[in-house]
Amino acid sequence: MSNESGAVQKLPDQAPMAISGEQVAAYLSENPDFFLSHQELLADLTLPHESGKAVSLLERQVTLLRERNYSIREQLGNLLENASKNDQFFEITRNLVLALLRAGSIGQLGDAVKETFLAQDNIDACELFLDSEYDADSKSQPELGVLFADVFRLNHTHCGKPAAGQLECLFGAAAPAIRSTALCPIVLDGKPLGILAIASRQVHYFNVNLDTLFLDFIGKVIAAIVEGHLAR
Repeated sequence: MSNESGAVQKLPDQAPMAISGEQVAAYLSENPDFFLSHQELLADLTLPHESGKAVSLLERQVTLLRERNYSIREQLGNLLENASKNDQFFEITRNLVLALLRAGSIGQLGDAVKETFLAQDNIDACELFLDSEYDADSKSQPELGVLFADVFRLNHTHCGKPAAGQLECLFGAAAPAIRSTALCPIVLDGKPLGILAIASRQVHYFNVNLDTLFLDFIGKVIAAIVEGHLAR
């Protein structure tokens, strides 16, 4: 028999819709004050720690804030250090460009570069190596091309501490005292001409976080001046 007209049919019970972790995270992100009105939940929430000990949400928040604060202070320190070194390298760049323009020959470029860099604090060694095609007293380009293939391939200044073999090639007997270097490729029209190597006895003076804008520019200036001498 059919149901009477207008009778309401009872639907079968439906299972509650599951809520994903992503949905919970999105809701809490959009409602950061949720726990202010549900503080009783905080006492029941625990998070596993690396040590295996459960910690409260508040303790975990304090730990995360400390870690974030440390990270921010570290980033700020790097920015201030880079700003200070950029001031130094701007001064070097200005003086060096003038000295390079006064150089009467390709052979005098190395003297101008060394004199300018070695006058700076914390720079303890400096060498400019050019292809022997342009500088008979320099190391041959094939040797440099093999030892510093990555520097030429990336075509920008590489900071850090090179391998022992690279240090010895660049600085000879002074290599053991070197703790950090900046290696600037000298490239013209895609062809490696040589390498500018600057070194410090301080471990972190030339580091991977260093802004190399001015050093890269110096490399381009040297390449352009070499080209100018070759055209004479």
